[in-house]
Amino acid sequence: LNLVHSGYLNEIIESRNKRERNLRIASTRLQELDDKSRVLFEHARSMVLAGDREGAIPIFRQAVAAGTNEMFVRGALEHGALGLIESGRYDEALEWLDELDAMPDRHAGVVAWFRARALLCKDDGAGAWALVEHLTDYNDRFSNNSEDHLEAMKAGAHRLMGNHELAAHHCVNSLAVNLGNAPAWRILSTLPDVPSHEFERMASLVPADRLTLALANLLAMPPDGVEPIMEAFWKVHPGHMAIVAFATDFVARCDEASAQRWRRRITEAGIDLTSLPTPQPQLETA
Repeated sequence: LNLVHSGYLNEIIESRNKRERNLRIASTRLQELDDKSRVLFEHARSMVLAGDREGAIPIFRQAVAAGTNEMFVRGALEHGALGLIESGRYDEALEWLDELDAMPDRHAGVVAWFRARALLCKDDGAGAWALVEHLTDYNDRFSNNSEDHLEAMKAGAHRLMGNHELAAHHCVNSLAVNLGNAPAWRILSTLPDVPSHEFERMASLVPADRLTLALANLLAMPPDGVEPIMEAFWKVHPGHMAIVAFATDFVARCDEASAQRWRRRITEAGIDLTSLPTPQPQLETA
């Protein structure tokens, strides 16, 4: 067995060199410029882009402490809070957001957005919903938040509060903006007792040439939650080969009754069942 290593692609090398160069430039500017908050903020952002989000958090804090430029102090608090949320340090993130909210020129909608994210991670659906229910303006120069993620957050809040129909409604609203919104697909596939009209509304949003994209988001989802979505797709796009192809994997994961129904459809589509895996028995949980 001979292993041959031919090196890295030029674009990978260039990307790595660019990140390292940005870090060196930021470090040099820190020594040369008086606007410490701005330079520290840019240094921390370069660290985030280089993949060191945890290491960037104390640098964002140094940018806040420097206090030389209020705009970049706000940016440091915002990005530092985001880093804390993504690191699972939700209470610390909320403290940073309280500090940001106390600044006179802060963007209230951005504060509400990140507070809601932290509260959702803490399973506080009611608290998150109070922040996002009427939220319409949620971006400043340091953020790029989007409508589909806002709708997904609303869905997450309703799921935590047990309002499953409303959660499904906001999932579909999210997918209407962006079919690739993974949190919306994940929430939708885990909701019990969703009215069929919400699944049908979802399916009607997906044109035939984007079925593969939509179904790809369901590959790792629980079979019980996936099947009503597949049935809705089948009703809107009966016999479509993208659904049939997805079903060839699905029949190995679902219960026997569902497997029989989908195997019949696969056979009707002209696919040889003998080449497919047999469904595995599902273990009952206490």
